[in-house]
Amino acid sequence: MMEMELLKEFEKLYQLQETIAQLSTKDLYDALGTTDTHCINFIGTVQEANGVQISANLGLTRSAISKITTRLEKKGYIQGYKKANNHKEVFYRLTEQGQEIYCKHEKAHNAWLIRDQEFLKTVDEAEKKIMLRVLKDFNHYILEKMEVFKDDN
Repeated sequence: MMEMELLKEFEKLYQLQETIAQLSTKDLYDALGTTDTHCINFIGTVQEANGVQISANLGLTRSAISKITTRLEKKGYIQGYKKANNHKEVFYRLTEQGQEIYCKHEKAHNAWLIRDQEFLKTVDEAEKKIMLRVLKDFNHYILEKMEVFKDDN
């Protein structure tokens, strides 16, 4: 069945991407995980990031984000603060240590783009259009399936 072969190739792609990311960023993030790094990246990208925004961006529950931001604060990567006119909501900014991770992540991300663009340049334009449509549709399908889990959390 072609579907099973496609799914196996997707799985292999995910695993290979994860492996090459780990190999190419070894010793880069001071033993931070991918989610912590992406949280730092989002906070570095957005001015006055709050838990709701981080949750939406990373696709995680607010409870999970609360645990992540608490851990990142304790490790000294981010700093939580409240505005003078809003004592209820907590916003986050990067510390100097967090800014270093943010810059390292940006460099690694740019290297990944350059690396994989090399391959995509070898693919015919018509095939790229098909790939893009299929990937967009598949991402949409997965996002719909994820909604079920958001209701449970």
